Amino acid sequence: MSELTRISAPDGVAPTTQDAHLVMGTGRFAAVSGQLAPDEDGRPVGEGDPAARTRQVFENLRRCPVAARKGA
Repeated sequence: MSELTRISAPDGVAPTTQDAHLVMGTGRFAAVSGQLAPDEDGRPVGEGDPAARTRQVFENLRRCPVAARKGA
């Protein structure tokens, strides 16, 4: 069975204490979960602005695979 590495704070994504933003396994396995809209310092982005929040969520999603390729 593959060992899993849980990353709670990939580069540029605010850390979490409840989940891992990124889970990596052997080979090319990486799973991303639970993205919200804080910036990399954990400050809320786009309160009252769904478009800004959505952009931040997708930016956070983009950063997770980048971290996985680097080996987080």
